[in-house]
Amino acid sequence: MNPQDSEIFVPWPHEQIIRRGALASIQFLLDQDIDPWEFDPKESEALEAARQRKEEEDNAKREEEKARVEDETRREMERRMSVSGGLGGERRPEEPKPKQFTLDSLDDDDDD
Repeated sequence: MNPQDSEIFVPWPHEQIIRRGALASIQFLLDQDIDPWEFDPKESEALEAARQRKEEEDNAKREEEKARVEDETRREMERRMSVSGGLGGERRPEEPKPKQFTLDSLDDDDDD
């Protein structure tokens, strides 16, 4: 293996590849209470369509959950901003900073 290579070696396939493989198809058959040994491959198109629908439904549920979490986060942020007075809406006038005494202002050599 080349340590300077930009690709990282991963000894197992990604989850999406596993979901498209034969083991996922067998698991789907078992989830549907169908014996894989007695399965008729002619029915595979219908089962594949059902599996894709289920996967799409799962993806839609994940997206809805993600949107719900983002919405709750945004509402919580707005609530905190309204309670604390906010950072962006109204700006308070800045108070003048007190002048700091330094010895540089009393340097007599600069006047010569």
